[in-house]
Amino acid sequence: MNQVFGSTIPAPNPTGELHLGHVLNLTVQDIFCRWNSLKGSDLYWAGALDHGTTITEAITQRRLSEAGVDTSNWNKGDWIRAVNEWIDYVAPRIYKQIRHMNLIMDIDEIRCFRDEGLRVGCQRLIEELERANLLYRACVVLPWCPRKKTYVDKAETSLESRQVQEYSVRYVDEIDPNLTIDIWIERPETLLNDTALIVSSQHPLAGDRPRQVITPLGLKIPLITEDEFFEERTVAAVARVTPGHCARSFRWARHNGLPIHRVFDEDSIMEVGEYKGQARAEAAQQIVMKVMDNGRLMGTRTRETSQAIYRLSNGPVEDFLTEQCLVESGKMAEGALEVLRKGEIRIHPPMYKKALEVHLEAIVNATRTGANSELADDWCISQQTAWGNDLKIDHIPYLAERGAEYAKPTREVEPVVPFKIADALWPFYVNRVVYSLSENEVQEVAKSSICVTGVDLVLYWIEPILMLSTVLKQGIAFRDVIIHPLICDAQGRKMSKSLGNIIAPDEMWERYGSDALRFALLQSLDLSQGKMNFDESYVRNAKKLLNEVEKSLQNIQQRTEQAGGALPLQRIDEQDIFTDLDQAMTQFDIKSAMNHVNRLLQMIVAQGKSLDIQRSRQLLSLAALLEPFAPELIGNLGISQAANAKRVPTAV
Repeated sequence: MNQVFGSTIPAPNPTGELHLGHVLNLTVQDIFCRWNSLKGSDLYWAGALDHGTTITEAITQRRLSEAGVDTSNWNKGDWIRAVNEWIDYVAPRIYKQIRHMNLIMDIDEIRCFRDEGLRVGCQRLIEELERANLLYRACVVLPWCPRKKTYVDKAETSLESRQVQEYSVRYVDEIDPNLTIDIWIERPETLLNDTALIVSSQHPLAGDRPRQVITPLGLKIPLITEDEFFEERTVAAVARVTPGHCARSFRWARHNGLPIHRVFDEDSIMEVGEYKGQARAEAAQQIVMKVMDNGRLMGTRTRETSQAIYRLSNGPVEDFLTEQCLVESGKMAEGALEVLRKGEIRIHPPMYKKALEVHLEAIVNATRTGANSELADDWCISQQTAWGNDLKIDHIPYLAERGAEYAKPTREVEPVVPFKIADALWPFYVNRVVYSLSENEVQEVAKSSICVTGVDLVLYWIEPILMLSTVLKQGIAFRDVIIHPLICDAQGRKMSKSLGNIIAPDEMWERYGSDALRFALLQSLDLSQGKMNFDESYVRNAKKLLNEVEKSLQNIQQRTEQAGGALPLQRIDEQDIFTDLDQAMTQFDIKSAMNHVNRLLQMIVAQGKSLDIQRSRQLLSLAALLEPFAPELIGNLGISQAANAKRVPTAV
């Protein structure tokens, strides 16, 4: 018997509300789970409240700040207790919304990453990666938040426009002081990290002979001509090499055997020179004064620029040399390409398969060639935040050759698994933990499972899952990936509070009922598009149509009671509707499926006034096919045929 596991991203709902995007995602999962249930399948569908690690912690932190709670001296245990209290508060609100949606999901099996079974499951999968010789520790330059003192994944940041103070500093040729290079810098303290100056072949100081320049602090460093360092190679470019505080510089220095060090530690305390032991900000001021005294400060300015801001601290993210645990991503990318090309995991619509292949190929090529690109970087799987799955890394080997030979961190913090990795691991262990399935059963479920996600998460979530599928013993996490567009307003604008164009699902349910919102979303959905425009009028029109259908079905029911009710499905003249609808659903073509549903609705409405008993009995049978698309309507009429998601004793 076909088993279906409708897999979802553990929903990021720390704000306490499902938004319209969540509703669309869960609706798409629900229609396929219900359809397969109508066809006789068992269902394995486990939802979740939180994948959020950092976002859950960030929301908790914001609310505490608004309440005036001083958290400056909190330890990890304090934060974990606070986050748990928030989840306990917010969970009932989310459950209420899920009940409004009338999903076939078993609400009692909704989980959170704080569940001990899931934490254990996550650690076991990490151990699988270790046994595959994919994990190592090294000192590498990664995005870092100085305020929270943690590694930051790019997905945890947003670009914001902020004012920054910049300084124009002068580098002078060692032999000819008339030959100078002026560079604008933002962090004066990193002048102590200057290791080389690189110019493109188009630069006036470019040349074949060895050359040195004097830095603004009076240090001698080599001037090197190399076009490969720059992404744009047709201009007279110049760049500082600061390998402890710039990822691009770090890769270049490691490749060329240059020394790698940093100038301040995880607590922003200076580690080098006469400034050792000083606070970073204090040292920066002194360094500016010294550059000025040397006659090398050529100007200052305040400039508005786009900065990466960490959502947990609301502070800027910068590159920093730190010891972390990493997993080799290049090897996994090669395997993921093979999985896609063999069709072991299918992508719907297919256009996203090509996008995934292109990105995976770029990772493979960057890794093979040693390109100076973030695509060649291994994934960091350790983070120094409070909330998340604890990561046991003491026994993971430290490989100096993969990074820089450097002292251990001054702060001993038990790391957690970053949310990107925890999310990617979720589909691999949720079946075992929630439904106590054996390894063979998990593999069988995965072969018939679906995964539904938004277009914005193809690279952030689907790609890592594909890559992990090649190295974890379970193999693939699911067979089919359904990618839906982002919801915008009727004018195609992103919904936001500032624009006042947010459509709150709770208000729609209260005004029109769950079926109307569901049906309006499905009517508007076209998987071939990156976004879908939506308006309340769509829900209003759907409600009007469904009311008309309900009245017709009630008339049909009354008319057929004495005639023996609905006919068996195999005796229906319109068998082609079932065949067409099943073909569309099997191909995950929601747009075509809705066309067939609308054809059936039109027949039902037309038959509502007819006196043809035989025809009414036929259409009443077919009406059961509407359950995935209007479950409340079919349930109220008493003609539901889908079973609830299968309940199996849990392992937790």
